[in-house]
Amino acid sequence: MIETRRKKGDVGINDLRELDQLEDRSAQNEGSANKPLTFSARTLDAVVAESIDSVLNQLLAKKATEAIYDYLERHYSFAREDIAQDTDKLFAVLERLFGEKGRGVASRCIAKRMFENLDLEFTPVAGLEFSGYVEMARTRIATKLTEKRM
Repeated sequence: MIETRRKKGDVGINDLRELDQLEDRSAQNEGSANKPLTFSARTLDAVVAESIDSVLNQLLAKKATEAIYDYLERHYSFAREDIAQDTDKLFAVLERLFGEKGRGVASRCIAKRMFENLDLEFTPVAGLEFSGYVEMARTRIATKLTEKRM
């Protein structure tokens, strides 16, 4: 899977290493996919926000992440707390900074972290935007909750 991304070019080797590390951590946590889903006070928006923050800090470091949040607030009047409701602005900024491939890497890493945080299995889908992964997670949560009631 990683070799395919390398052939496409454009993505820096450090981005690929970070993606490899996230995939390795995910493989280690796959046992957690068998845990019962508990979706109590944590809303999906909270999980999305936490996943975005965590991955950006990991990929870019804390100061660069803070600079992105500051940029969003200054240029888009978009507070950090609102990012989970409208991720399109965040990914537009990431694309301007890192190009389409860099945005794609960040999007997949954040989606993967979100699925891990929800104890759901992550399946990458070529060409799927982050909002599509959020909808996929919503559907899986709804399905699990419905199954749990039956």
